[in-house]
Amino acid sequence: MNIGESEFPLIEPSRRKPLDAWLNALFWAIALCTLLISCWAHRLAGFTFPNPWNDEPWMLWGAIFFLQHNTPFSDFINLERPVFAFPAYGTALGLLFKATGVSFSLARWTSWVGTMLAYLALLRIVRRHPFPRIAAGTVSLFFLGSAAVIAGNMVRPEAVVLMLAAVSFSLLTDRKDWKGLALSACCGIFHIAGLFFFLAAFGTVVARALRLHRFPPRPRLTDWLFIAAIATLILLHGAVILTHWDVYLLDTLTNVQVDNPSNAVGRLLFSPMTPWYAMAAGLALFFFWRNPDHLPWIAFGGACLLIPAFRLQMWYDIYRQMGLMMMTLTIPLLAWEIST
Repeated sequence: MNIGESEFPLIEPSRRKPLDAWLNALFWAIALCTLLISCWAHRLAGFTFPNPWNDEPWMLWGAIFFLQHNTPFSDFINLERPVFAFPAYGTALGLLFKATGVSFSLARWTSWVGTMLAYLALLRIVRRHPFPRIAAGTVSLFFLGSAAVIAGNMVRPEAVVLMLAAVSFSLLTDRKDWKGLALSACCGIFHIAGLFFFLAAFGTVVARALRLHRFPPRPRLTDWLFIAAIATLILLHGAVILTHWDVYLLDTLTNVQVDNPSNAVGRLLFSPMTPWYAMAAGLALFFFWRNPDHLPWIAFGGACLLIPAFRLQMWYDIYRQMGLMMMTLTIPLLAWEIST
């Protein structure tokens, strides 16, 4: 039986279709309940889970200054020079504030929307799991957990990056390689950690093409339009960086040095997470050989695991837990591939 067909091959076909229809209805009911419960949890969390912290004003001042002066570099952060406090994120919030007015609460709600869009994209990815409804239930429980609630209730770009990454890998899962690769490149605009997702997406496309001896088909018009839109955003972001190169380099190096990147190799090879890194590498090799169609799944989870090895602050924990969930869900997928 191919993945994606009925999960009940021993049931008579006349009874299988009604059962599948009922289970599909249950699947979407669970998804809707997850969205509603998550919305309720977000309202309940308010400004207490988490409490407002130092990073959030940095994002908000950029958005407010873009609202007032069409630039995300706020004098309220530094009067002497621009500070690169995620200018793309501040610009996006500033565009929203031009339509709605400034609101700390609304800014936090945009993060919730980002996490829920990531949730829906992951539901699309796990439909290729041999037990898609069990996998979808696991993903639903994850997005009701504390890490997802926090990521969806703070004014930081993690929710946006996670949304873009999840959607891009869902596109790769659907063999829409050009759109998926282009969208993954957009992750790095909002946060430098998003480059991990672009590298993972690029590696997925190349590895799958090499293994199947079939490169992605020539881009269609919709692909070219999508690529052109993403390329425009990347070029605009690059232009902002080049015109502020000195301060960009200073701020980026300062932020990176906080996490002591020289110890990243040690954290990869000699830490409690090392078995998970080895597992991700082993799964990537196995599915490269056995079924390259599952490489987007492994690459997405592996990229999520790697980010906290280089970025140690607490708000990156959503990536670690996401990666652990994806690797855990791969265990029954591995067993299925071995047994069939």
